[in-house]
Amino acid sequence: REKAESAGLRTSKTPDSFEICFIPDNDYRRYIKENVEGFDTLVPEGEILDRDGSVLGIHKGYVNYTIGQRKGLGISLGEPAYVTEIDPQNNTIRIGDKDDLLSTEFSLKDVNLINGIEEERFQATVKIRYHHEGEEALLSRNPEGTWNVIFKNPVEAVTPGQSAVFYDSDRLIGGGTIL
Repeated sequence: REKAESAGLRTSKTPDSFEICFIPDNDYRRYIKENVEGFDTLVPEGEILDRDGSVLGIHKGYVNYTIGQRKGLGISLGEPAYVTEIDPQNNTIRIGDKDDLLSTEFSLKDVNLINGIEEERFQATVKIRYHHEGEEALLSRNPEGTWNVIFKNPVEAVTPGQSAVFYDSDRLIGGGTIL
């Protein structure tokens, strides 16, 4: 942005976009439903479970939910409830309270290290989403090629399938996909 501003480009004042570029109304659920043949049979309704596995209700297809989601669950428990786990294999989503979203560790696949990093165990600041400020963590490679990430402090809503990126101060040193 600073370079665009110093070059006099009007895009320097354009706000960041977090929308999906090819979906005009940003409703990816509608887009998928309209464009994936047989969507309703591929992703049927399933059970909403509590942390103990008791059935609390029925969801409208697991792809319609995200880890940490609070609104639109279709159930009321008298206290805030959040999606804490999505299990596509069993077509279930699990809900719990805000503390159930906290994690101190997770695993990664498809890790790429850059800027000369070759260690199989190192400390870094790890970010798990765009607005996440990052948290100090120990990263270590497993013999089968996946990596473990252990945070110094718990972080909220670690989400499988999303990216995690690693920094040494403000220098990007790698990233991978959360398992």
